[in-house]
Amino acid sequence: MTVIMVIAYPKDANVNMAYYLEHHLPAILPSWTASGMRGWRVLTATAAGPESPYGVVTEIEWPDMQTFHRAQEATPPEVTKKSAEDLKNYAQKAPAIWFMEVGAGA
Repeated sequence: MTVIMVIAYPKDANVNMAYYLEHHLPAILPSWTASGMRGWRVLTATAAGPESPYGVVTEIEWPDMQTFHRAQEATPPEVTKKSAEDLKNYAQKAPAIWFMEVGAGA
């Protein structure tokens, strides 16, 4: 079943979108694409009220959790380490990360 990896940055993380889109994502996405990632998108809140804790959300689509786990295993350790260490270059707070199964859609 299709799963979406949700990476949600708090509103007050002050995400530097230019750096995130031009440097951070391009460092990890090629490896994941080669391992079966179906697609990705970055959403930014335009009118996030006080009830919405997130300002930037990245969604990464995988065919299933097994494909995600294989991609993690196939990603060179130095790429994973660099990705984790890169947070300080584009955000002031770490994101929340979770996975959701797609139940329906068009």
